[in-house]
Amino acid sequence: MQQNHRELERWLKAEAEGRRVDADRACRRTFLQMPPVPLPAGMTERIVTAVVAAIPRRRDPFLRPVVRLSIAASFLITALVAAWLPRALAGAGGHLRIGHFIDFLQSATSTISTLVASTAGLWDQWIDLAQLGAGAAGSPVFLLCFSALAGFALVTFRLLSDWTLRQKGLSHVDAI
Repeated sequence: MQQNHRELERWLKAEAEGRRVDADRACRRTFLQMPPVPLPAGMTERIVTAVVAAIPRRRDPFLRPVVRLSIAASFLITALVAAWLPRALAGAGGHLRIGHFIDFLQSATSTISTLVASTAGLWDQWIDLAQLGAGAAGSPVFLLCFSALAGFALVTFRLLSDWTLRQKGLSHVDAI
């Protein structure tokens, strides 16, 4: 016990004199001479519970009505296009040339982009994306696949996040 006090005094004296290397060495020796203390039962669980309780909770974005409405609208539009497109193409018959159809879709996309730009200044980024993707998105198949994949990604994300939270919860630390 007396040895511990001497090491503590050496440590404090070295700190006061500004000798960092000696102070660090004395600090190390002081802590090495301390007897080990067993942790109380349940200490890890209490600490993890307190830390998890202190983490601010974020709202689930899928609970917001706007997000749910947007997802429902995208599925509805995808279903309507999927139902309408075969009939429209069959009705056009031999009058439809794929080049004319692509030109029409490109001009329609460009026209819609211009209208959006003239009515709302907040759509500047959307216009750039629409003009960039006008050539690639000239096909309704592309738009249909893109909408389907986006919906699939949202559903998959939701299912996997729910599954992960059910499996592990917010605690990833096992008790000792």
